[in-house]
Amino acid sequence: MLEQKITALKEATRIACDSPEDAAIQRKLDAAEQQLKLLQSEFALDQAAYYSKPNYADDTTGKAKLDAEQEQIQSLQSEIERLKDELVTSKIT
Repeated sequence: MLEQKITALKEATRIACDSPEDAAIQRKLDAAEQQLKLLQSEFALDQAAYYSKPNYADDTTGKAKLDAEQEQIQSLQSEIERLKDELVTSKIT
């Protein structure tokens, strides 16, 4: 609990010291990273449930769900990289 408060205060301080544009990008980046963690956790749970079935190879719906989740994770990872690049570029100029 204390660690979370310290982290939140550090983030707020860092964002407050950035330009408004950088702060907006950083907020988007933080939200995307948090969403990625949730998606990865959900994917891990769904993957474990899928492969724990004795006939998982016949579960086309389950496989399609895993594939869609993996695609969503990859898309979000790409968006995070884009935001990181945008933040770096913004700080250079």
